[in-house]
Formats: sequence, C-alpha cells, structure tokens
Amino acid sequence: MSKPAQNKASVSNPPELKLFVAGRDTNSLMALQNLESLCREHFKDNYKLEIINVLEQFDTALKNDVLVAPTLIITSIDPPVRIIGSLRDDRKVRYALGISAPGAGV
Repeated sequence: MSKPAQNKASVSNPPELKLFVAGRDTNSLMALQNLESLCREHFKDNYKLEIINVLEQFDTALKNDVLVAPTLIITSIDPPVRIIGSLRDDRKVRYALGISAPGAGV
C-alpha cells in the first residue's frame, strides 16, 4: 500500500474513482457493492464513480494499465492509488481515501 492520500476527500474535493469490473462476475459485483456502501456512508452523493466493464471496454482498461478486475483507481489524489480485488477489506479503501488511519478499526 502506498502513502496515504495527500488530498483528503471533502465537500469541496470529492473523491474521483474508477472501478474496473469484469461484467457481472461475483468479485466485481462485490467490489461495486462494497465501494458504493462505503461512499454513501462517508460522502453521501458527493463522489464521482466511473464504472468500466473491461469485457466491453478493453481498450480503456489497457489505457489505464488495468490487467485484473476488479480494480479500483482513486484518481483524485496524486499519485493515483490502485486497489485490486473485491474491496472486502474496507480499511484499505478508507486509508487510501484519507478517511481513517492505517490499521484503524472500522
């Protein structure tokens, strides 16, 4: 895991997220559900989420160097952070978004 987000998400700086999924694959659906739940809890409707189906938009996945789905890219921080998998461990996502400290409980 890289350093924490330098720009914490806020009302004036909503998180911008790209979630690459593989159609209706179980892990992809779980990642989407987990991410949307976390975002609704912390950001209400103040976040931008782009969902890219790699089965339909393979070129977009390649342009973003995505070879595995699901992959989340947090593009609103520099450098962008990538998290691969179902996002079941929301501590990693919270940490990357700057909404909790490393190792902090839920």
